[in-house]
Amino acid sequence: MKINKISAQQLAAQKGERQLFENIGFELSSGQCLLLQGPNGSGKTTLLHMLAGAEKIETGKLEIIMAASPEPRIDGVFGISHFISHQNSLKANLTVYENLKFWTEFLGGEISKLDQALSTVGLAPMPHILAARLSAGQKKRLMLAKLLTISHPLWLLDEPSVSLDAEGQKLLTILMQNHLKAGGILIASSHIPLGVEFDQILSLDGGKYLFNDDYLLEEQNL
Repeated sequence: MKINKISAQQLAAQKGERQLFENIGFELSSGQCLLLQGPNGSGKTTLLHMLAGAEKIETGKLEIIMAASPEPRIDGVFGISHFISHQNSLKANLTVYENLKFWTEFLGGEISKLDQALSTVGLAPMPHILAARLSAGQKKRLMLAKLLTISHPLWLLDEPSVSLDAEGQKLLTILMQNHLKAGGILIASSHIPLGVEFDQILSLDGGKYLFNDDYLLEEQNL
């Protein structure tokens, strides 16, 4: 399964009275990657949520053209994307192996790849350890293992290097490079270099408030 092109047009997002971003657009082809930059609160995570289908797109549109068809995909990113964030989706009462097995089965991955994936991310010695007992870095490695057992062409990574040590960051870089070489598409946010040469950089500036303070003060003084 491969994506020929993903394009976003005139995306916008608002939180309360604050416009996070507007008129956002980009286009990526197979094997390309995009870096999201901007200060905290500028909307990087919100944009990734929109791209992942976790937050409804109210303004603008997202189109995905698969290699198998010239028509835009009607299911959006469903079943073809990974979203990895600093908030893990692990089940604390399941072991390392059970967590990876659960998500691999749930997302239609390959069970035969479990052992190799755990070995690749450095968790092979601890398959029976409960996720609740893992360090933050080990939890992130376990989340990265899903990228190896479930083959999806679109990776959406929100600050993926958070909690990883130097070796873990090297592993992340290798995984991203291999994904791109295989024709996958990658969109990531990060405050630090990820070891990948990004084809495009999208900078969010922090947005704007949809009112001014003087107006509020005048209203309060009435």
